[in-house]
Amino acid sequence: MSPVLTEAELMALLLPAGEFAAWLTAFLPGIERGEPAALFEPAFVADSGDGQIAHLHGLNASRAWCWRRVAETLPPGDNRIEPALRAALVHADVALPHVIGDDYMIEHWLAAYAVLLLTP
Repeated sequence: MSPVLTEAELMALLLPAGEFAAWLTAFLPGIERGEPAALFEPAFVADSGDGQIAHLHGLNASRAWCWRRVAETLPPGDNRIEPALRAALVHADVALPHVIGDDYMIEHWLAAYAVLLLTP
């Protein structure tokens, strides 16, 4: 999981919406500009058959879930909603195709992140 986005998702759960928006401004400034760029770009998985590298599919799925939760918690009209939703979609697009298939190294745990991502 991505510690920074996981922390933001946790705070989205714990703080009232108004407080969360202010907290997020201090914690992750630049979301409206797509910064930090590394959090907006999915991790590249060079070899899904490699049990270690395949975990990056889970990173992408957990980032998608966290970005979606961040966007849902921000107040309407907040200029960070669109970049957060776009990041959620980009990460989901690269992670979700790997949830089903025939490779145990991926499927035995990736479905848990997919459930988080797809559950409102």
